[in-house]
Amino acid sequence: MCGGGTRSPAWMRLLADVLGRPLRVVEGEVGARGAVLAAAERYGVPLDAADWTRPTEIVEPDPGRAATYAKGYEDHLARLARARGRER
Repeated sequence: MCGGGTRSPAWMRLLADVLGRPLRVVEGEVGARGAVLAAAERYGVPLDAADWTRPTEIVEPDPGRAATYAKGYEDHLARLARARGRER
């Protein structure tokens, strides 16, 4: 994850919970880093990609909240299927 939203711990926790998976957060100019890595690979310049892409933080989902969001999503899909005439 990168960008302005990563500055909000609450947003990162919510997103990790909704997705039910850890978020790897990186700071800085990730687009520029990606361009450097692509150019280095193209021209055979050795760079440690793992070092260049190492997260500055990993936000773990809360299992209880993740389960709540997953159940809500399943309920949403079931309602959508019923509305479309395709029971789920």
